[in-house]
Amino acid sequence: FAMKINFFDDDKFVLPILSAESKFVKPIKTGDNIQISVSVTILKKSSFELRYLFTKQEVLFAEVKTVHVCVEKNKFSKIELPVELYDALAANQN
Repeated sequence: FAMKINFFDDDKFVLPILSAESKFVKPIKTGDNIQISVSVTILKKSSFELRYLFTKQEVLFAEVKTVHVCVEKNKFSKIELPVELYDALAANQN
């Protein structure tokens, strides 16, 4: 999915990765033309989960999930996602 605003480089908040997991199904080799699709699988007030599917000709090679939490940049305390970011993520939720 694409977002018009870069929410990953903001002066007020940051979106660190809280957890990550991966499942490797098939080896990816140098020169493979891999397509990566990204979708929002979980969306909460302060956090969200992204799922990345690595495919080649519709064959799954790997799946990665990352959970991000929204924190205030200076204090590093959890805050609610900005409305614009929440709406952009909701538009790409599965």
